[in-house]
Amino acid sequence: MAFPFRIYVVKTVGGTNPRTDPRRAKYFRTALDGTGLIGVVDAATVPAVIYYGQEPWAAVGARLSPADDALVAGQSDCFALPYDLESTLDAAAVATVQQKLEAINMPGGWVTVGMRWIDVVKPICAFCTYLQRFTGYQGPFVLFAGGVTLDTTFAQLSATVRTNLTLAAQSFGLQTSGVTGSTTIRQAMGIVAPQLAAQPVTFGDVVL
Repeated sequence: MAFPFRIYVVKTVGGTNPRTDPRRAKYFRTALDGTGLIGVVDAATVPAVIYYGQEPWAAVGARLSPADDALVAGQSDCFALPYDLESTLDAAAVATVQQKLEAINMPGGWVTVGMRWIDVVKPICAFCTYLQRFTGYQGPFVLFAGGVTLDTTFAQLSATVRTNLTLAAQSFGLQTSGVTGSTTIRQAMGIVAPQLAAQPVTFGDVVL
């Protein structure tokens, strides 16, 4: 699939003040900090950003110069996907993607040899979109904090968090009947993300 920009998964920074310290993807200047106060990289256009809910990560689509692309892709807290999203993953790529996703509290076990990169992008966008919607119900809330991990069960979460995770999924028309108290967050996201990824996913001005 020809993509008009490259996708990067990077940390987020800021957020203490929407005017002077807006939340943003690290390394990228945005419309809010266009003075160059924070960012170190200029995209050809304002980058498309899908935040992973309130977690400190985001997927960014941006057209960078070769020099800026090399700068961002070379950072230890950035994962740059290949330009050619129709290419397939070999064993080394699978191991890298799984490790990168697990490190940012995204399930990674679903990534397998022979998948196309576009089939990796859509679930990543789905994970982000799902936790964004959860934030809409829960308010500013970091899910993976206070000892909560992907292997935490629903029964170990507060009733409010459980309810809002379910409402977020159902708001997309997703099936949640398989989620019980013993279901881990990893398993629950594995239930809702494929359903969400099967729907059209919008990234910037591109519909996947």
